[in-house]
Amino acid sequence: MKIDPNQTIESHPEYVLCEKGCVVLASEQTTQHAALAQPGSAFTTFCESLDPNRCFIIALIPDDADRDVFFTAREIAQDIGVHMQAIVEKPEIQRRRWAAYLQAKQMD
Repeated sequence: MKIDPNQTIESHPEYVLCEKGCVVLASEQTTQHAALAQPGSAFTTFCESLDPNRCFIIALIPDDADRDVFFTAREIAQDIGVHMQAIVEKPEIQRRRWAAYLQAKQMD
């Protein structure tokens, strides 16, 4: 595939929240850490619904205790073909970002 550097590529983030040993989706579905890789789990279904050429996942991790949840989720997303990354910010900023994202998703 030839990529034209002058061509705008449409790409947008989808956010997830890694909190209390779960991955929380904007749809309020949660997947426990141990169930992340299970076929048909809310997280794998979410990842499979994304176009990896147009979308990537940003994980918000307000508590360092949930970093393992993020690393597991990132591996699963990568296996499905979707890029996933985390933002390093203060917990209160991450919670505000999550609230703003949920509000924006409700308007869609």
